[in-house]
Amino acid sequence: MGNRNMGRPVTTPGGTTPTARIRAAKGWSQKKMAEEFGVDRGTISRWERGESEPPGPAKILMDKYLAEITEGA
Repeated sequence: MGNRNMGRPVTTPGGTTPTARIRAAKGWSQKKMAEEFGVDRGTISRWERGESEPPGPAKILMDKYLAEITEGA
């Protein structure tokens, strides 16, 4: 039944996905991130695996969180 990462960020050939980077920086589970973004946990999993990307409002929120974690680095 597919590769289960047990809630750990997925590393892709180009590096860790933005979704995984945000989740790791915030210390969030997939469930917590799903609640923050108003989606289900499976959607977060697909974003982390690169199977789909956040649409409109979720993309804007993702960009906001990426800016926050980049500034804090």
